[in-house]
Amino acid sequence: MKDVTGKYKSTLDEKGRLNIPAKIRDALGKSFRLAKPLDDAPCISIYTDDAWEDIVKDIMNRPREETHNIKRDVFSSVFQVEQKQGRILIDQDLRDHANLEGETVIACLYDTVEIWSKKEWENRKKK
Repeated sequence: MKDVTGKYKSTLDEKGRLNIPAKIRDALGKSFRLAKPLDDAPCISIYTDDAWEDIVKDIMNRPREETHNIKRDVFSSVFQVEQKQGRILIDQDLRDHANLEGETVIACLYDTVEIWSKKEWENRKKK
């Protein structure tokens, strides 16, 4: 996924489902992965299957003592999802990590997409 930029608003419904904007849906494809970000920011990272494989290779090529916590935190948080009618279901653990409820911001960072609660996104800009 390359050249995906912009910021979009969406709303998480009471069942934990989120609409993904069409531009992002097309770039991600039908199936992709959700996980905690590598830097442990209070958001959810979206990875295409190819991008996820690159991340796994990168982590596995680092010294073991450097990656223990990354493996624990990130690998245990990964969920593969499929878009259904432009919506995805977000696992409760990931929603809790990102403090997701109600209004969200979907931030496209060229080669990565992140889902933020509106409040966390605004707090991030204040720091």
